[in-house]
Amino acid sequence: MLWQSYHRKLLALAETAETLTNSQQKAGYALQQEVSNYQQRINLWGAAGVGKTFLAHHLHHRTKGLYFPSASACQRTELSSNSVVIIDNAPHDRSSARSIFGDMLWAGASSVILVTRQPIDDAVRRVELVLTDQDLAHIDTLIRTHFGDLLPDDRGHAERHTSGIWECIKALVE
Repeated sequence: MLWQSYHRKLLALAETAETLTNSQQKAGYALQQEVSNYQQRINLWGAAGVGKTFLAHHLHHRTKGLYFPSASACQRTELSSNSVVIIDNAPHDRSSARSIFGDMLWAGASSVILVTRQPIDDAVRRVELVLTDQDLAHIDTLIRTHFGDLLPDDRGHAERHTSGIWECIKALVE
């Protein structure tokens, strides 16, 4: 099975809150609070592999928000009034972010969450997602539970911490 298949299976798990790490739960709660407080421009950001996409999929299922894998994927999309739009792999530069926010809000979105690897340097609500040691233990348990005990045990803790979630998934097929 290719690592993309594992990736799809893990994203399917995003529908349940039990699969979220403690940090993802906190960030998800913060994002939901911003949406319920009528914040229009929100930035979920963090390093590669910390679970931003996983959290975005979870929010998509929990809030019935519209998820787009990129900014180009949402062009010419009809939005219903008061939609929450989540755009993954968004640019973090100020002018591009402003353009996307403006386009989505003009199209009828009530809130727009841009998911980036760097914080957007603008007047937006920012929520950072990081991996903690507790999160890594949860991820290891999740992977072992749903994919079997396939992770190599010879990798050190520091190596797992810096590699991120998707590197753990890729390790399943190596």
